[in-house]
Amino acid sequence: MPRQNLVRMYARFKIDVNEIRKLVYAIKKIGRDMSPIKFEEGKATVYKSLDYFTCGEDAVIDGSKLQNYVFPTGKEGKYHVFISHSHDDMDDAILLATYLQRYCKLNVFLDSYVWKSADGLLLKIDDKYCMQKDGKYNYHRRNFSTAHIHAMLSMAIMDIINKTECCIFIESNHSIKLSSLQNTNLAKTLSPWIYEEYAMMKTLPRHRTGSGLKSFCKAVGITESRELMVAYNTNMTSFMELDSNDLLSMCGGEKALEDLYDKYDNFENQ
Repeated sequence: MPRQNLVRMYARFKIDVNEIRKLVYAIKKIGRDMSPIKFEEGKATVYKSLDYFTCGEDAVIDGSKLQNYVFPTGKEGKYHVFISHSHDDMDDAILLATYLQRYCKLNVFLDSYVWKSADGLLLKIDDKYCMQKDGKYNYHRRNFSTAHIHAMLSMAIMDIINKTECCIFIESNHSIKLSSLQNTNLAKTLSPWIYEEYAMMKTLPRHRTGSGLKSFCKAVGITESRELMVAYNTNMTSFMELDSNDLLSMCGGEKALEDLYDKYDNFENQ
């Protein structure tokens, strides 16, 4: 049966951050370029006026239009790879994305390159709608505005994950606390965004037809609070472990990608 006729489930991979560094070292050692690539999209530094997103007599903000502008997810199949990672591991995520895009010809989704800042948008809305005459923000209005922006962000994350076939989660001391528990069902993360992406990757499996390795994963680059710390269970045992050798083999072409998928099939059947 041709590979393209096979039906697959959503594939989940994980890789230790040190394996990415081994990969970069190996590529540089043979004299190949690993300078960070310039992605097609560039994150705009200036938002359009909020008036652009209002509609109707009451000047209600068009949430769908605003979400599509700030957190665009593109059409189905536009991105092959979704990389999930801690904001503190951004440099390593960029190097992994660079390798996958430059040498494996996979389109990579990194929110820092595609999405505008949720914090920047929230500040703009709060300054306009939540500021009191005394120069302080109204607590209840701030909660409401934050809920709206985080809901938009969550829906965008779900949409981009749902449009891909598989993901790569970068494991590190930043993303998973207590490294000794990383490969057990006791692992935990302190990042609400990593927890959200993890939950979506676990609960949004899709049956698809396709050939080759189409995609992987990335977390929202919003720095975690160091004052409020909440731990979420993140059982990563259903994510197949990748190492630098697996990634190196991927630049060998279509057959190499199929071999990696075969490894995932075997992992799933164990």
